[in-house]
Amino acid sequence: MCIKSVLQLKEAIKTLAKSNEEFARSCPSDDQWKTLEYSMPFLEKIYNISVGLSADKRPTIQDVIPELYSLHQELLAQQNHKDKATRISIKMLISELQERYPLNGAEQLINCYANFLDPRYKGLHLIEYKKIDDIKEALLTQEKAKKKEKLPITSSKIDNESNPNTKVNHHELLKKRLKQDISARSASTTTKLSLEIEHYLGAETADEKTNVLEWWKIMKLQYPILSDYAQKYLCITASSATSERVFSTAGNVVTARRTTLAIENVEKIVYIKENIKKIKINL
Repeated sequence: MCIKSVLQLKEAIKTLAKSNEEFARSCPSDDQWKTLEYSMPFLEKIYNISVGLSADKRPTIQDVIPELYSLHQELLAQQNHKDKATRISIKMLISELQERYPLNGAEQLINCYANFLDPRYKGLHLIEYKKIDDIKEALLTQEKAKKKEKLPITSSKIDNESNPNTKVNHHELLKKRLKQDISARSASTTTKLSLEIEHYLGAETADEKTNVLEWWKIMKLQYPILSDYAQKYLCITASSATSERVFSTAGNVVTARRTTLAIENVEKIVYIKENIKKIKINL
């Protein structure tokens, strides 16, 4: 961080300012140095949060709410800071965070899903915003919608239209439909999902250092439906940093001297550049 580097050179800068009046005019005053030092802890936290949520080798979206919540709590604890300039900066940061991320990111449904499906949190941060029951209901609603899409059509009208000359045994048809209805009720995926959710919430919370994807891979047999939703939501990145890095790579490939490269070749070069480190080459 730039401010951290400046603070590390504080004594050298102050010494230089004593011997150079022109340089001294552009240097921070003693009060400004104090403000920088007071601001450093929470500015460093913001930096670390940004770096953490920009990672591309692990799930990140589930950490949005916890990280913003933690930052918000730390800022609230310092809002009556003894230094006036620092106090003003903290209040401005709190206001900006609340405007950009209402409810510390819990207003976004995707963040809530991910937080709920992380076995380290299990929606812990959603309790304060009374969102956990909404997420459970939303997951059950999604499962019901999926089931409706998969339901086969078994009406007698369709059967008659497909073969109008066939004599229909209505008694057998009713028995068949009754059997299908009982089978559907007994194997209701929404009921299974509801049981999975209750068991998942009742089980022990995973350790803080747990690899979330590995955890769901191991627990897939125990939570087959819920694990599908974990795979769906935990693969979403918290920021666009990864795609921006790819665009940056493409910008280094397609330069003023390489404007005639075919699109297919650009794609291949970028792909190789982004993945070459993952390939183990034995020379």
